[in-house]
Amino acid sequence: MNEKKSNTFILPVKKWLENVVIAHNFCPFAKGEFINETIRYSLFFEKDDSTIEDYILNEIRMLSKFPEIETSLLILPDSYQNFEDYLDLLEVANELLEEFDFLGIFQIASFHPNYQFGGTEPNDPSNFTNRSPYPILHILREESLSRVIDAHGNTESIPQRNIEFCNEKGLEYMENLFKSLK
Repeated sequence: MNEKKSNTFILPVKKWLENVVIAHNFCPFAKGEFINETIRYSLFFEKDDSTIEDYILNEIRMLSKFPEIETSLLILPDSYQNFEDYLDLLEVANELLEEFDFLGIFQIASFHPNYQFGGTEPNDPSNFTNRSPYPILHILREESLSRVIDAHGNTESIPQRNIEFCNEKGLEYMENLFKSLK
């Protein structure tokens, strides 16, 4: 794939990381990895569901071989736009971790343009804590996550703090923030 096409999809994700996730401290661990450039941005363009499992598994194996890459964002710009389909994919990805003995080594965080927590309305500002420019599977190293959690202390309050921030800012603020990424 040519660099111009890659940048078309990777740049908005980097902008999202910098201007949303890091700027609003949604994830206090992201800034260091972003600055150190230890985040891998991987693009998947296939429309065929049968190849996504191999792609996810290859991405996990790649992270296993290259410890200098801390985390991977598997960006799905052309597929899984329907949130329910994406949730099915997330379930498959988690099953792959278990099936291939990567459970406890890696975990997958989920981000989607239409992310919606159970029990919320689609336009609830709290959903923006997990919204992203494209569907993304974020593959994280559990060992690294544990080290950062130990160093930062009470990380269990982060999701609730993020939800409170989004609710306080309101729908219009969050929508405008995401519009600025394009």
